[in-house]
Amino acid sequence: MPAGKLRVYKPVNHSSVLWKYLDLHRFIYLITREKFFFSRLDKFEDPFEGIATQLIRQEAPLSEISGKHKKFHDLVHFHEAVSAQKSQYVNCWFAGERESMAMWNLHSGPESVALKADFETLSRGLRAPFKKFIEESEKNYSVICSSVHYLKLNPFSEKSSAHKYHYSALRKDKSFEYEKEYRFLIAAHGQTKNKMFISIPVDLEQLDLTVISHPNIEDWQFRNLEKLIQLSGKKVRLQRSPILLRRD
Repeated sequence: MPAGKLRVYKPVNHSSVLWKYLDLHRFIYLITREKFFFSRLDKFEDPFEGIATQLIRQEAPLSEISGKHKKFHDLVHFHEAVSAQKSQYVNCWFAGERESMAMWNLHSGPESVALKADFETLSRGLRAPFKKFIEESEKNYSVICSSVHYLKLNPFSEKSSAHKYHYSALRKDKSFEYEKEYRFLIAAHGQTKNKMFISIPVDLEQLDLTVISHPNIEDWQFRNLEKLIQLSGKKVRLQRSPILLRRD
């Protein structure tokens, strides 16, 4: 893909709804600063995030190389892998028509929230901020909005057929397939200096988000969320999760 482009693709599972599960501090950042936060891939727990499949595929033959030759090859591969990770930033969502209890448990606690968005409205509301970011960066970045493709990467399956996705950030191991992940990806081009993270100003009202509280939130915590949104002055809907759980 040429540098400085914006591409938006629909979720592969045809879901019309996206969800973003946030801890309280990430939500405060969003509601008070009105910015989308993009994390760099080398900061993720999964070491295979953003590494090209061909590099992972080459690891098996390397096990037969010994001495300084193996160290040299390992160094080259490590440099390529880290370079790819440090040049890609993501903002991650769950694509599904209903809430996911697994995602609540994985990414948040009882005081946390989920953002619920209509895909078409969200993607339409983000086009202008993304285009502005690309232009202000002198087209040193592209933005790709796409579902994640799940492959057998960890451990790597030698029987896997070759895949030619433009960006390694849109591939993950099949063990993460339950995440049904949709990513807003920022990819740096050329010699663009690596940033620790990227944040992009957005108009929350244009995105038409609904904030859903955790199923086990306490009443006083819910009232705090109401007050926070009121003080922010943002027209954002707040609802309790309809999921019923047994409390201790």
